[in-house]
Amino acid sequence: MATVSVKLADSTKAKLQRQAKAHGVTTHALMVSAIEAVVSQSEQQHSFIQQAQKARQKLIQTGQALDGAALSQYLKAKVRGKAVSKPSPVHLHLLKPEAV
Repeated sequence: MATVSVKLADSTKAKLQRQAKAHGVTTHALMVSAIEAVVSQSEQQHSFIQQAQKARQKLIQTGQALDGAALSQYLKAKVRGKAVSKPSPVHLHLLKPEAV
């Protein structure tokens, strides 16, 4: 296991110590937990961005998308436990903007 040295402002160190005490953990455990949480969040964000870019590229290549209203109705029905089929993609020029 690697060792990392971190320099903190005195005020940050004091906050860290208070929070660790409030949570019943050591400052080290709180720092490790915080670092792990931020790294995990960063990985998830990076994955989400990659998925969005892939979806955008597919949209550009095919011109096919799901109608937002149809997708919304499908998801609501699924949540209610109804057996419904997934909406089919349609070409972008067939989609009509929803009224606001």
